[in-house]
Amino acid sequence: MRPLLSAAIILVALAPSAIAQSGSVLEPTTPLVPRTTPAPIGVGSPLLAEPSQRTDADPSVQFPSSVRQPPPAVSIGQPLSTPYDWNQFRLGGQFRIEGDANNFPFHPTSLLPEQPSRAFVNQRYRLWLTYSPNEHVEGYAQMQVGGINWGTNYDFNKNFIGNFTSVVGDRVGIELRRAWLAYKDEDLGKVRVGFLDWHDSFNDTLASSNYDFNVAGIDWVRVAPALNGLRLSAATLLLSDQAFATSNPAPSAGTHSAVLYAFDADQPLTDKFSVGASAYVLYDRGGYSFPTVAAYRYSVESWFGLRAKWDSETLPLAGFVLANTGRRADFGPTGFRNTGWASWLQAGPLKIGEGKLSTQILYASGDSDPGNGRSGEFRTVAQSYRDNFGAQGYWSYLQLTSPNGPGDVADLGVSLQNRGLGLLTAQGKFEYPLAKRLLSTTTAGCLQSAVRNPANGSRDIGTEIGEMFTIDFGGGMKLDTGSAVLFTGDFYRPAPNAAKEATLWEVFGRLQLEF
Repeated sequence: MRPLLSAAIILVALAPSAIAQSGSVLEPTTPLVPRTTPAPIGVGSPLLAEPSQRTDADPSVQFPSSVRQPPPAVSIGQPLSTPYDWNQFRLGGQFRIEGDANNFPFHPTSLLPEQPSRAFVNQRYRLWLTYSPNEHVEGYAQMQVGGINWGTNYDFNKNFIGNFTSVVGDRVGIELRRAWLAYKDEDLGKVRVGFLDWHDSFNDTLASSNYDFNVAGIDWVRVAPALNGLRLSAATLLLSDQAFATSNPAPSAGTHSAVLYAFDADQPLTDKFSVGASAYVLYDRGGYSFPTVAAYRYSVESWFGLRAKWDSETLPLAGFVLANTGRRADFGPTGFRNTGWASWLQAGPLKIGEGKLSTQILYASGDSDPGNGRSGEFRTVAQSYRDNFGAQGYWSYLQLTSPNGPGDVADLGVSLQNRGLGLLTAQGKFEYPLAKRLLSTTTAGCLQSAVRNPANGSRDIGTEIGEMFTIDFGGGMKLDTGSAVLFTGDFYRPAPNAAKEATLWEVFGRLQLEF
């Protein structure tokens, strides 16, 4: 199926120019005019790119004049009944090259006084195509090749042994990252079916499609203008219980039967103030929610949350409160119950001269001794790497401790779940334009676990500071480059009396084109 889809995309791109060269096709009776604004079907929907990553004002892609012609008639010489509008197709992409140097391993549980350094360059390409024959119907497909580290033959994260090769470890990946069929109606809302880009409604702290939480199922969203813009959404999603393929994956891991049920409601009360509520339930038959537990019968985890947002021109505020409760049934007489909570508050961006200042505080509860079968830890929906670190997403301002776009190929994996130990962090970010196309972003933050690490008795993860410069070349291409340093506490010591961990550092650069 993947080769067919790739071939279809190539044919769509190449067929029009071949037709134009044949000279046997009639010109459209009504000349097609390039759009200057996005097509109506694209308003408010992620047709071309991940919404949080879009920076250009007009995501529409206009084909050159050589392809704005109708397809050939069924029989050569027969005129078409109507001209063909190539603007029904919309093409987007994200091409990136990302380099990174650092002195820490990926998602460590402990660190040494002297950490070895490493450096690499990773390259990745994504292409997506949307077909909208009318204002109601939509088809979408997104393919990914890479990332591939320079100097290797290994393709992350979907990979297959190369045909007709004698090179050991020669692997190539073509991933169907997202694909869906959708129907939109003014009264019923929009329904999508397929591999979907689902996000939680809590700043991507529970699950983030931008960090490859792309799951199969069906979702629905409707906005009611008559109710002051009330937005309702619901989804039923089948989760993947295989981790990212950092090595040749097992052919069948888990039971492939973890199902997430999600409902969200958001109500604007004024032009500047809105409130919302969500309920998520994850039913897992022994293959997803507790990746470091050898075997269990099933588990049920639930999340209930409230949020509010005030878009004040002086000082915007946003926040949420989340409660999480769950139960795991083991095969033996033991079991596990957890009840935790999390909260988040953000202030900003606050204008200070030409710059903007943002701050955030986040807390998630933890439990240092869950061995008695009961825990106060907060758990997340996504288990991104099957290592009990929890969901990985782009909620943090910091580069080194958690994923952040320009340096997301290397981090410590700190999240709300944090191996059951919870998290308390206060962070700040100041963005200042140094020139017309040059932006400076300075970040700083302190991090602690909510409870003491049983390995060493410490809660102090450390203090991180960082600086990044963004050069905008125009046309959707940007260069982000910078560095970050973590002055470690004692949280990563392998034992209470072990030598203090090294100070960690990271230098990163990302050249990326989006269209």
